Amino acid sequence: MKIYENIGQERYFQISGVNKVFAGLWVGKAIFWATPVHLFKGGHSMIKSFYITVFFILVLMISGCTSWQKNYGKLKIVPKGQNEVTIQTLTDKWEDYNIYYAGRDDRFPLGVIFDPKNNDTTLQGDRWKNVEDKEMLLKILDRIKRNVNYYPRLREILGPDGRFYGYLYHSYGPAVFKRIDDKKMYVFDLEDPDNRDRPDGRGLL
Repeated sequence: MKIYENIGQERYFQISGVNKVFAGLWVGKAIFWATPVHLFKGGHSMIKSFYITVFFILVLMISGCTSWQKNYGKLKIVPKGQNEVTIQTLTDKWEDYNIYYAGRDDRFPLGVIFDPKNNDTTLQGDRWKNVEDKEMLLKILDRIKRNVNYYPRLREILGPDGRFYGYLYHSYGPAVFKRIDDKKMYVFDLEDPDNRDRPDGRGLL
């Protein structure tokens, strides 16, 4: 996998419209209770001006989150159906994909990415390592499945515009994909559950 620019240790949370509304209401409530008493004693016009300002701040916050999300990919559960793709079908056709895994080494894998060779999109990242052959792939998948604390799932990787990029098979934590250009996405390292409480923050996306 080619090394791309180090985009940094960013964390990304997909915020739905409903969650944004609740977040705005929570912030508004917090501001209300933190409002100095003298504002309420200053008359209706002062209170009105104050809350108009708060309203515009909330609008800017929500619109900022929306524009930020436009640069990031997302995951989608693999659709059920007659032609459903499973981890087994991907394994059987492993030569049709560029395959990478995340983790300290192949003894402690966190997830596997299947990047199709027959499309014009590319997944790239600094910390993802090549899966060299089917034997290595089977070993990595077996070790992911053996982690009884977290059940692995197969998901589609989609770009910000819904374009299909590949598949991710992993069991723990968020996965972050940042668009580099129209056909490439940068894949951040996966979070290692063993590193969640480390003071140096390693394992965070």
